[in-house]
Amino acid sequence: MRQLQPNSSAQQAKEILQHAVGISDHGSVRWMTLDRWSARQKQNMPFGGLVGFLEYHGALEEFLPWLALGAWLHVGGKSTFGFGTYQLQVAE
Repeated sequence: MRQLQPNSSAQQAKEILQHAVGISDHGSVRWMTLDRWSARQKQNMPFGGLVGFLEYHGALEEFLPWLALGAWLHVGGKSTFGFGTYQLQVAE
């Protein structure tokens, strides 16, 4: 949320997160480390991130616009390297 609306306050984020108390999740997520060559530093640079899937269950209506916007904008880390993406699928 702070990446999508930088002028939001910590209190606003806290209030929205309090609504997430009844939401459950399950899935399979793991950390993956990759190396990339840095031409500027002339060495391999390790970086990593999460890969996998998560399913959320509960009253998600309030969060769907934020999740959809984040997926569209690729707000995850290292997006300039083609990472930071996620797909949002809403089950009926």
